[in-house]
Amino acid sequence: MQCLTIFNMIKHRTIYLALIICIMSFLYAITGKTEIDPKIQASLKKISTESKKIIEECAACHGLDGNSSMRDTPDLAGQHIDYIIKQLQDIQQSSDPKMPNNRTRKIPVMTGMLNNVNKSNMIEIAHYYANQTQSKRRVSGSKSLAKLGEAIYMGGNTTNNRPPCSGCHGFYGLGLSKMPRLQGLDKQYIIKQLYDFQKNMRTNDITKAMPAIAKKLTPQEIEAVSDYIQGIQNPNKIDQATIISNTLK
Repeated sequence: MQCLTIFNMIKHRTIYLALIICIMSFLYAITGKTEIDPKIQASLKKISTESKKIIEECAACHGLDGNSSMRDTPDLAGQHIDYIIKQLQDIQQSSDPKMPNNRTRKIPVMTGMLNNVNKSNMIEIAHYYANQTQSKRRVSGSKSLAKLGEAIYMGGNTTNNRPPCSGCHGFYGLGLSKMPRLQGLDKQYIIKQLYDFQKNMRTNDITKAMPAIAKKLTPQEIEAVSDYIQGIQNPNKIDQATIISNTLK
């Protein structure tokens, strides 16, 4: 049924991306364990049937537990509720020509998928993913790149007035509210987002900070900071609120 739904909506997205979702849905169906993790099962029981169905469709790319198996698709597990809701709203509004650019986010593969999703569904979906655990622990691929990336992430660049990423996203990439959690996201996803901001292909940052910052990054710097972000680890179990509070001081 999932594949039929995708193909019925194919006129709204590229054939290539639609095929990817169909294939991922099929693989998820045949390789997925019949026994769902008890924590996930408990989380799904707390939400409406409609929201549960949407989450099961999202699982093709984002994973049922919010941990994606696709490098250019973000993990949603542990992401902030407000951020997830804003992205869902912006993606949904991207098909409305009357909406300003800073309130739309165009993702071809998701075009039309959220048309019938209401605000209460979005809130439930956001809470569900926020309460999942990011299970992947990626590492930086290059020490030299990670070193440059750390300098960019933690210190910015005073020469071209580029602020450090840590100023908004926190020392450990944990973000805050509508500032996304970056810790552990795949390098390829981060690279794509920075280039999208740089080329004005992603415009839904209301503050306009990200496009301005991305435009000041060289290709080498984009790769380096993405490599560093991929490998960020929280060295201890300090409460997230404490980390963000200390970051903003």
